[in-house]
Amino acid sequence: MGASDEKSAGGGVPQRDGRWRALAPGEFILGYPDEDTLIDRKRRLPPAPTDPLGGGGTYMVWRKLHQDVALWRRTIRQAAARYHDGDEQRLAAKVVGRWPNGAPLVTHPNTPGSAFDAASPDANDFRYGEDLGGRRCPLGAHIRRSNPRDALGNEGKLSMRHRMIRRGMPYGISSNIAAR
Repeated sequence: MGASDEKSAGGGVPQRDGRWRALAPGEFILGYPDEDTLIDRKRRLPPAPTDPLGGGGTYMVWRKLHQDVALWRRTIRQAAARYHDGDEQRLAAKVVGRWPNGAPLVTHPNTPGSAFDAASPDANDFRYGEDLGGRRCPLGAHIRRSNPRDALGNEGKLSMRHRMIRRGMPYGISSNIAAR
């Protein structure tokens, strides 16, 4: 499949000029430059085991979590009735950080927006640095905790270290929170 320094908006490491750059491959692949190598005057590679794993190997875990969708929906329904004026969809979006249609809360804080297109090149082009207090997207939201982007301070340098490679997947019978 290969790798490229060409990043889609919202992928990789946020830059000051609004663009994104690829994360250093050594954060995932042994024997390659990591984020420290990029700032090291001597361009030293991170320590790695000897071959065969030291040159191109990685530590990878495949984990598929069991998802109890019925329990999730019951919990959201009960909590929304008690604490959130019954708005299940909004409460679920605040927990996850995205609306059911995929729209991120940081760019769509009040409604999912019918015009959101998850396949759009800029669908993930957002940052949390402008929302450090979590007023648009709660600080504890899943997407914000799993990829804090530029919100950890130090000009985003902390959020580009040892990130997880992860892939989302659809769950449940319907993406509609009201479906029971």
